[in-house]
Amino acid sequence: MIDNKSVFIPTRGRVNRQITLRYLKPEIAGWKTKIIVPEFEYKHWLNSDYPVATVPDDYNFSQIRQYIINNFKEEYHIIADDDLRFYKRIKNPSATSGLALQKTEDVAPILNIIIGLLEQGFTHGGLSERFGNVFHENDIKYDTRCTRFHFYNRDILCRQNFKLDDVVTKQDLHSILSMLELGFSNAVIYNFCQEQDGDNSSGGCGWYRTKEVTNQQAEHFVTLHPKFSKVIEKNVVWNGVKGKIKDVRIQWKKAFGSRSMERVENEII
Repeated sequence: MIDNKSVFIPTRGRVNRQITLRYLKPEIAGWKTKIIVPEFEYKHWLNSDYPVATVPDDYNFSQIRQYIINNFKEEYHIIADDDLRFYKRIKNPSATSGLALQKTEDVAPILNIIIGLLEQGFTHGGLSERFGNVFHENDIKYDTRCTRFHFYNRDILCRQNFKLDDVVTKQDLHSILSMLELGFSNAVIYNFCQEQDGDNSSGGCGWYRTKEVTNQQAEHFVTLHPKFSKVIEKNVVWNGVKGKIKDVRIQWKKAFGSRSMERVENEII
Protein backbone atom coordinates (compact mmCIF):
# COMPACT_ATOMS: atom_id res chain seq x y z
CA MET A 1 0.00 0.00 0.00
CA ILE A 2 1.46 3.36 -1.03
CA ASP A 3 1.59 6.51 1.08
CA ASN A 4 1.03 9.12 -1.63
CA LYS A 5 -2.75 9.25 -1.49
CA SER A 6 -4.93 12.22 -0.58
CA VAL A 7 -8.59 13.14 -0.17
CA PHE A 8 -9.41 16.57 -1.62
CA ILE A 9 -12.50 18.45 -0.48
CA PRO A 10 -13.29 21.58 -2.52
CA THR A 11 -15.56 23.92 -0.58
CA ARG A 12 -17.07 27.37 -0.93
CA GLY A 13 -19.40 29.32 1.35
CA ARG A 14 -19.51 26.59 3.99
CA VAL A 15 -16.67 27.36 6.38
CA ASN A 16 -18.68 26.24 9.42
CA ARG A 17 -20.68 23.47 7.74
CA GLN A 18 -18.23 20.74 6.79
CA ILE A 19 -20.50 17.70 6.72
CA THR A 20 -18.09 15.44 4.83
CA LEU A 21 -15.28 16.04 7.31
CA ARG A 22 -17.66 15.27 10.16
CA TYR A 23 -18.19 11.72 8.87
CA LEU A 24 -15.12 11.00 6.78
CA LYS A 25 -11.83 10.80 8.66
CA PRO A 26 -9.38 9.70 5.95
CA GLU A 27 -6.40 9.62 8.31
CA ILE A 28 -7.90 6.51 9.89
CA ALA A 29 -6.96 4.60 6.74
CA GLY A 30 -3.68 6.41 6.06
CA TRP A 31 -4.98 9.03 3.64
CA LYS A 32 -4.17 12.74 3.92
CA THR A 33 -6.90 15.37 3.71
CA LYS A 34 -6.55 18.65 1.81
CA ILE A 35 -9.13 21.43 1.67
CA ILE A 36 -9.43 23.52 -1.51
CA VAL A 37 -11.00 26.98 -1.10
CA PRO A 38 -11.38 30.18 -3.14
CA GLU A 39 -8.80 32.85 -2.34
CA PHE A 40 -11.34 35.16 -0.69
CA GLU A 41 -12.11 32.51 1.95
CA TYR A 42 -8.55 31.55 2.86
CA LYS A 43 -8.42 33.82 5.92
CA HIS A 44 -11.30 31.86 7.44
CA TRP A 45 -9.28 28.63 7.21
CA LEU A 46 -6.06 29.81 8.86
CA ASN A 47 -6.75 27.72 11.97
CA SER A 48 -7.81 24.60 10.10
CA ASP A 49 -6.59 21.18 11.25
CA TYR A 50 -5.97 20.35 7.58
CA PRO A 51 -3.70 21.75 4.84
CA VAL A 52 -5.58 24.37 2.81
CA ALA A 53 -4.87 25.34 -0.80
CA THR A 54 -6.49 28.18 -2.73
CA VAL A 55 -7.83 28.58 -6.26
CA PRO A 56 -8.95 31.79 -8.01
CA ASP A 57 -12.30 33.09 -6.80
CA ASP A 58 -13.95 32.66 -10.20
CA TYR A 59 -13.04 28.99 -10.65
CA ASN A 60 -15.99 26.69 -11.17
CA PHE A 61 -15.95 23.14 -9.80
CA SER A 62 -14.68 21.63 -13.06
CA GLN A 63 -11.73 24.02 -13.08
CA ILE A 64 -11.02 23.22 -9.42
CA ARG A 65 -10.95 19.50 -10.07
CA GLN A 66 -8.66 20.03 -13.07
CA TYR A 67 -6.42 22.20 -10.88
CA ILE A 68 -6.17 19.37 -8.36
CA ILE A 69 -5.21 16.87 -11.07
CA ASN A 70 -2.61 19.23 -12.53
CA ASN A 71 -0.98 20.40 -9.30
CA PHE A 72 -1.12 17.64 -6.70
CA LYS A 73 1.32 14.86 -7.50
CA GLU A 74 -0.06 12.07 -5.31
CA GLU A 75 -0.74 8.95 -7.36
CA TYR A 76 -4.14 8.21 -5.85
CA HIS A 77 -6.75 10.94 -5.46
CA ILE A 78 -10.22 11.06 -3.93
CA ILE A 79 -12.32 14.16 -4.59
CA ALA A 80 -15.43 14.48 -2.42
CA ASP A 81 -18.15 17.11 -2.18
CA ASP A 82 -18.15 18.94 1.17
CA ASP A 83 -21.75 18.08 2.16
CA LEU A 84 -21.87 14.27 2.21
CA ARG A 85 -23.18 11.75 4.71
CA PHE A 86 -22.02 8.14 4.43
CA TYR A 87 -23.99 4.92 4.81
CA LYS A 88 -23.43 1.18 4.75
CA ARG A 89 -25.65 -1.77 3.97
CA ILE A 90 -26.85 -3.68 6.99
CA LYS A 91 -27.76 -7.35 7.29
CA ASN A 92 -31.42 -6.76 8.15
CA PRO A 93 -33.12 -5.72 4.89
CA SER A 94 -36.36 -4.88 6.72
CA ALA A 95 -34.63 -1.86 8.31
CA THR A 96 -34.85 1.56 6.69
CA SER A 97 -33.98 0.91 3.04
CA GLY A 98 -31.43 -1.67 4.18
CA LEU A 99 -29.01 1.12 5.09
CA ALA A 100 -27.67 2.62 8.29
CA LEU A 101 -25.81 5.84 9.04
CA GLN A 102 -22.11 5.11 8.97
CA LYS A 103 -20.15 5.73 12.16
CA THR A 104 -16.97 7.76 11.76
CA GLU A 105 -14.77 5.00 13.14
CA ASP A 106 -16.17 2.58 10.56
CA VAL A 107 -15.32 4.67 7.50
CA ALA A 108 -11.88 3.09 7.05
CA PRO A 109 -13.33 0.09 5.13
CA ILE A 110 -14.53 2.42 2.36
CA LEU A 111 -11.04 3.83 1.88
CA ASN A 112 -9.43 0.40 2.09
CA ILE A 113 -11.78 -0.91 -0.63
CA ILE A 114 -10.76 2.04 -2.82
CA ILE A 115 -7.07 1.26 -2.33
CA GLY A 116 -7.76 -2.35 -3.27
CA LEU A 117 -9.56 -1.36 -6.47
CA LEU A 118 -6.82 1.08 -7.51
CA GLU A 119 -4.12 -1.50 -6.85
CA GLN A 120 -6.10 -4.01 -8.92
CA GLY A 121 -5.67 -1.59 -11.82
CA PHE A 122 -8.93 0.36 -11.91
CA THR A 123 -8.21 3.90 -13.08
CA HIS A 124 -11.30 5.54 -11.63
CA GLY A 125 -14.48 4.90 -9.68
CA GLY A 126 -16.68 6.19 -6.91
CA LEU A 127 -19.16 5.64 -4.14
CA SER A 128 -22.79 5.04 -5.09
CA GLU A 129 -25.59 7.41 -4.24
CA ARG A 130 -27.91 6.32 -1.45
CA PHE A 131 -30.95 6.75 -3.69
CA GLY A 132 -31.43 3.48 -5.57
CA ASN A 133 -28.56 1.76 -3.81
CA VAL A 134 -30.60 -1.16 -2.48
CA PHE A 135 -31.73 -2.14 -5.99
CA HIS A 136 -28.22 -3.40 -6.78
CA GLU A 137 -27.33 -6.58 -4.92
CA ASN A 138 -23.63 -6.70 -5.79
CA ASP A 139 -21.06 -4.83 -3.73
CA ILE A 140 -19.40 -3.38 -6.85
CA LYS A 141 -20.94 -2.23 -10.12
CA TYR A 142 -18.77 -1.61 -13.17
CA ASP A 143 -18.80 0.89 -16.03
CA THR A 144 -21.57 3.09 -14.70
CA ARG A 145 -22.28 6.56 -13.37
CA CYS A 146 -21.45 7.97 -9.97
CA THR A 147 -21.54 11.46 -8.50
CA ARG A 148 -20.13 13.58 -5.65
CA PHE A 149 -17.41 11.14 -4.53
CA HIS A 150 -14.72 9.98 -6.97
CA PHE A 151 -11.37 8.23 -6.83
CA TYR A 152 -8.79 7.88 -9.58
CA ASN A 153 -5.19 7.14 -10.48
CA ARG A 154 -3.86 10.59 -11.17
CA ASP A 155 -0.82 9.39 -13.13
CA ILE A 156 -2.98 7.63 -15.72
CA LEU A 157 -5.29 10.62 -16.13
CA CYS A 158 -2.29 12.85 -16.77
CA ARG A 159 -0.82 10.46 -19.34
CA GLN A 160 -4.18 10.56 -21.16
CA ASN A 161 -4.10 14.40 -21.17
CA PHE A 162 -7.40 14.31 -19.29
CA LYS A 163 -9.38 17.59 -19.49
CA LEU A 164 -12.18 17.83 -16.97
CA ASP A 165 -12.64 21.57 -17.49
CA ASP A 166 -14.05 21.04 -20.98
CA VAL A 167 -17.40 21.41 -19.22
CA VAL A 168 -18.80 23.86 -16.67
CA THR A 169 -21.39 21.51 -15.16
CA LYS A 170 -21.90 17.72 -15.35
CA GLN A 171 -18.18 17.25 -14.70
CA ASP A 172 -18.89 13.97 -12.87
CA LEU A 173 -20.59 12.48 -15.91
CA HIS A 174 -18.06 13.93 -18.35
CA SER A 175 -15.12 12.50 -16.41
CA ILE A 176 -16.59 9.00 -16.21
CA LEU A 177 -17.73 8.87 -19.83
CA SER A 178 -14.40 10.24 -21.10
CA MET A 179 -12.44 7.52 -19.31
CA LEU A 180 -14.82 4.78 -20.39
CA GLU A 181 -14.50 5.91 -24.01
CA LEU A 182 -10.73 5.60 -23.66
CA GLY A 183 -11.13 2.02 -22.45
CA PHE A 184 -10.59 2.50 -18.72
CA SER A 185 -13.21 0.58 -16.75
CA ASN A 186 -14.58 2.09 -13.55
CA ALA A 187 -15.79 0.51 -10.31
CA VAL A 188 -18.58 1.98 -8.19
CA ILE A 189 -18.86 0.77 -4.59
CA TYR A 190 -22.38 -0.26 -3.53
CA ASN A 191 -21.96 -1.87 -0.12
CA PHE A 192 -21.35 1.70 1.07
CA CYS A 193 -22.99 4.84 -0.29
CA GLN A 194 -23.36 8.59 0.16
CA GLU A 195 -25.97 11.31 -0.06
CA GLN A 196 -25.94 15.09 0.13
CA ASP A 197 -26.95 16.72 3.38
CA GLY A 198 -30.35 18.28 2.72
CA ASP A 199 -29.82 21.29 4.95
CA ASN A 200 -26.88 22.78 3.05
CA SER A 201 -28.21 24.10 -0.23
CA SER A 202 -26.38 27.44 0.05
CA GLY A 203 -22.73 27.72 -0.98
CA GLY A 204 -21.08 25.25 -3.30
CA CYS A 205 -21.63 25.75 -7.03
CA GLY A 206 -24.94 27.58 -6.72
CA TRP A 207 -23.30 30.91 -7.58
CA TYR A 208 -22.87 29.92 -11.26
CA ARG A 209 -25.13 26.90 -11.87
CA THR A 210 -28.19 28.70 -13.17
CA LYS A 211 -30.98 27.12 -15.14
CA GLU A 212 -29.65 28.76 -18.30
CA VAL A 213 -26.13 27.42 -17.74
CA THR A 214 -27.49 23.96 -16.96
CA ASN A 215 -29.49 23.88 -20.21
CA GLN A 216 -26.56 25.13 -22.26
CA GLN A 217 -24.18 22.62 -20.72
CA ALA A 218 -26.51 19.72 -21.46
CA GLU A 219 -26.31 20.66 -25.15
CA HIS A 220 -22.54 21.11 -24.89
CA PHE A 221 -22.12 17.72 -23.22
CA VAL A 222 -23.73 15.99 -26.18
CA THR A 223 -21.36 17.73 -28.60
CA LEU A 224 -18.46 16.19 -26.63
CA HIS A 225 -20.02 12.71 -26.50
CA PRO A 226 -22.39 12.56 -29.49
CA LYS A 227 -22.47 8.78 -29.89
CA PHE A 228 -23.41 7.89 -26.34
CA SER A 229 -25.48 10.76 -24.95
CA LYS A 230 -28.56 12.74 -25.86
CA VAL A 231 -30.43 15.71 -24.43
CA ILE A 232 -33.63 15.01 -22.52
CA GLU A 233 -36.03 17.24 -20.58
CA LYS A 234 -36.95 16.72 -16.93
CA ASN A 235 -39.68 18.25 -14.80
CA VAL A 236 -38.08 19.98 -11.83
CA VAL A 237 -38.68 22.61 -9.19
CA TRP A 238 -36.00 25.30 -9.58
CA ASN A 239 -35.91 28.01 -6.92
CA GLY A 240 -39.45 27.16 -5.96
CA VAL A 241 -40.78 27.30 -9.53
CA LYS A 242 -41.95 24.21 -11.43
CA GLY A 243 -40.67 23.81 -14.95
CA LYS A 244 -38.54 21.82 -17.35
CA ILE A 245 -34.77 21.60 -17.50
CA LYS A 246 -32.41 19.93 -19.93
CA ASP A 247 -30.39 16.92 -18.83
CA VAL A 248 -28.52 14.10 -20.58
CA ARG A 249 -29.12 10.39 -20.96
CA ILE A 250 -25.98 8.29 -21.33
CA GLN A 251 -25.20 4.79 -22.66
CA TRP A 252 -22.37 3.94 -20.30
CA LYS A 253 -21.52 0.38 -21.29
CA LYS A 254 -21.77 1.05 -25.03
CA ALA A 255 -19.20 3.81 -24.64
CA PHE A 256 -16.50 1.54 -23.24
CA GLY A 257 -13.38 1.53 -25.41
CA SER A 258 -14.97 3.46 -28.29
CA ARG A 259 -12.08 5.91 -28.72
CA SER A 260 -9.55 3.10 -28.54
CA MET A 261 -11.40 1.30 -31.32
CA GLU A 262 -11.51 4.49 -33.38
CA ARG A 263 -7.71 4.80 -33.09
CA VAL A 264 -7.26 1.21 -34.30
CA GLU A 265 -9.65 1.76 -37.23
CA ASN A 266 -7.82 4.94 -38.23
CA GLU A 267 -4.48 3.13 -38.16
CA ILE A 268 -5.89 0.37 -40.40
CA ILE A 269 -7.30 2.90 -42.87
